[in-house]
Amino acid sequence: MVGNDITNLEAVRFQLKSAFDRDVVVNIDTAETIFDYGFSHLGIDSEGSVEHPIILTETVCNPIPARQLMNELLFECYQVPAVSL
Repeated sequence: MVGNDITNLEAVRFQLKSAFDRDVVVNIDTAETIFDYGFSHLGIDSEGSVEHPIILTETVCNPIPARQLMNELLFECYQVPAVSL
């Protein structure tokens, strides 16, 4: 569950996972869940592909492997046409 879908935060606090470690995406599965949540709330069907270019912000001096993982997720899982960072 993501965002406001978590109804009782105290009951699930021990199960929470962050996609980040010091502002760098390290848990790509959790990042995928967050993208699914965001796309669904924007009314974008992310099942087959996302037909819109994506603009992302990233942390200063983001490591190249973290950027590669994020781009891999967006291009392979969501088949976005373009990504701008």
